[in-house]
Amino acid sequence: MISLVDNIGVYVLVYLLATVGCAVGTGRALRVEDAETRTGLLGLLVGSGGWALLQTLFLVAPTYQVAYLSYVASLVVGLSSIYAWLYFASAFTGRTLHRSRVWRQVAVVSFLLIVGLKLTNPLHGSYFDITWTTEPFAHYATTHGVSHWVITGASYVAAGIGFFMLFEAFTEADYDTLPLAGLSVLTAAPVGLDLLGYTTDVFIEMNYEPIGVAVFAVGALFVFRDRFFVVQASDTTQKPLLYFDANDRLRDYNDHAEVVYPEIRRRCGDSLTAAFPDIAAALDTETAIVERDAGEGAGYYLVTETQASHAGPSDSRVIHLTDVTGAERRRRELDRHNQQLESISAGLRHELLNQLNILQGWIRETERAVTDGDTDSAEDALETVNDAGDRAVDIIEDFVSLTQYGTTLDGTSRLSLESVVVEARTATDTDVSLLVAADETVEGSRSRLVHMVTSAAEFAAANGADSLAVGVDGDAVTFTDDGDPVGDETNPDDYFDLDAAVPNSRAGLALPKVRVLAQLHGWTVRLDEGYETGVRVVVATSGAGRGPVTSTPTETTASTSEPAEEPQSSQASTSTESGRENRLPSVVPDGLRQRARGWTSDD
Repeated sequence: MISLVDNIGVYVLVYLLATVGCAVGTGRALRVEDAETRTGLLGLLVGSGGWALLQTLFLVAPTYQVAYLSYVASLVVGLSSIYAWLYFASAFTGRTLHRSRVWRQVAVVSFLLIVGLKLTNPLHGSYFDITWTTEPFAHYATTHGVSHWVITGASYVAAGIGFFMLFEAFTEADYDTLPLAGLSVLTAAPVGLDLLGYTTDVFIEMNYEPIGVAVFAVGALFVFRDRFFVVQASDTTQKPLLYFDANDRLRDYNDHAEVVYPEIRRRCGDSLTAAFPDIAAALDTETAIVERDAGEGAGYYLVTETQASHAGPSDSRVIHLTDVTGAERRRRELDRHNQQLESISAGLRHELLNQLNILQGWIRETERAVTDGDTDSAEDALETVNDAGDRAVDIIEDFVSLTQYGTTLDGTSRLSLESVVVEARTATDTDVSLLVAADETVEGSRSRLVHMVTSAAEFAAANGADSLAVGVDGDAVTFTDDGDPVGDETNPDDYFDLDAAVPNSRAGLALPKVRVLAQLHGWTVRLDEGYETGVRVVVATSGAGRGPVTSTPTETTASTSEPAEEPQSSQASTSTESGRENRLPSVVPDGLRQRARGWTSDD
């Protein structure tokens, strides 16, 4: 068969190019930051470059002695590149095989045994034989024996293990690693040339592996250098990953990043600050947390960055987003609890001191009246003292209730607003008529929503209202009473302050309880300052509106998603006999219906 390559100059040129490729790659490999990866890569390139250079010397050897020595030296140096390849693959993929004392000992012993077998070839002749030939051109040719092919087979298996490590890393990187997989295939392709050289006359019988290593060096360290080392930096398949070049512009990302930032395709090429201002801002903070919409509430991600190992700290970097939603939600819930307890503590102190001052004042008045023999004044003073004592007890019960209901939600469900109001009417002893505009639905905790309605009714009673209309206005639940409107001289935020007692001490805890219960659901509360015929409290929530209802308007038991026993309002024991369950008419008067929906006939 006629050789496909019958010019020695072609072989010499290819091996010299392989030598140059490995040498140039060595210069770039010296800049790899990870010490273990750098060591393995340098060993691979130096070994393969030396192997290629010695192969070149073998081809142009002027004498048998030069050919023999250069070939034996190439076998020894080439063998070292196999061990360096395994070391590199283990270090690059984050394994620890290269650190194992046992495997290191196995490597040293096996290396020495194989080298000994090669060096003693003149004694047993089972490894190779060198002869002069003129086909397809004049050169010293090798004929390999059984020992060579046994060692070569074992070397191929070892090299295959290294390729397996890399392919596994490429697969698990959740990243576009197809070019890298192709590069790995090209690296292994010269093995086929070895087989062709042994079985056919297409190529001469040589070791072509250094050519593959040179292709790997140029491809991994120059053509695909960014992509290659990003794979190493992406230490998990579960983290969103964004790769930025030396100019801090987005170059690439993985599939998980696209889930967190669906619009990321349009941001390629943009700077970090322009494309991801939240990430840029987080990197400048101590906590480094970004918040993203997770579909079922906010998701939180810890932002970390690593340098791509190939080019030092001033070059490209990889940003990881680690999902810490559970931990961050617990931390925020703990912060909410702490703030709530601080607020309750301050409010309880304020309210009890007020009642204590009242008690002390009227006790002194009682003493004066008794001393003066003024029986009527003494009786009035004692009655006031008794009322103040009852008020203190009510305050303590309110704060205890607030603490109990302010705990973390165990679950929510879609609830009929009308059924919540019906249950709230039986749980309050105020004289305020509770009305509902329509049977809308709201997503929340039944027990907390009931308590929210009763608290709003307490405020309405203290505000001089005769009725309280509960309704839904878009994404908000509204509580509208016909009592005294908000005055210009009062800060609307004071209505929700435990310390403020606005508009009077009797109403002081009602709206703060509404706020705490709303915050528990992740909602916000405000006063409608534009409402002038009473007070309208707006609880903003995305959970309001029409939808499937898990309870009927006549249900008064807790939802199955709530604990079996919930703390009840302090007035519950006296509410069942009040007859208020008949106050909710089947048809709500138009005026109250309009107020509940957020507008009046004058709008």
